[in-house]
Amino acid sequence: DGARGRAIKAPGPHEPLVPHCADLVFGCVGLDAIGKPLSGVAVHRPERLAELAAAGMNSTITPEVVERLVRSRDGLFKSAPPASLRVLLLNKADLLEPAEGAAILHELFGRLEHSVDAVALCSLADRRSPVVAFCEGSPR
Repeated sequence: DGARGRAIKAPGPHEPLVPHCADLVFGCVGLDAIGKPLSGVAVHRPERLAELAAAGMNSTITPEVVERLVRSRDGLFKSAPPASLRVLLLNKADLLEPAEGAAILHELFGRLEHSVDAVALCSLADRRSPVVAFCEGSPR
């Protein structure tokens, strides 16, 4: 995905490349970013994320920072066709206690209910059962 192994990425001016015919678009954030400093350790393009999320460099990455990245016109879904379904994937659920992952899922879904169509808590490393929990809202 071009995140250079980081848990969260702010897209560059030329990304993401999404075909105009796409009807389902995923934005992916690693849950291991939550609670980490907004720096190059956890973030690909930390200066850009700080700008998009109106957050300070080295401030803590919170669900609110993720919300701002999703809502930003230049954020995770900036190239998504207007009619496409948008799903935020919160990956690496296996790194958290189930209750902690569920709390983040519900907090972000509540914050993003009218900006995304669904939020999925998942562990893409588990190929047998990658989706742990899923919240689907009413259409935007």
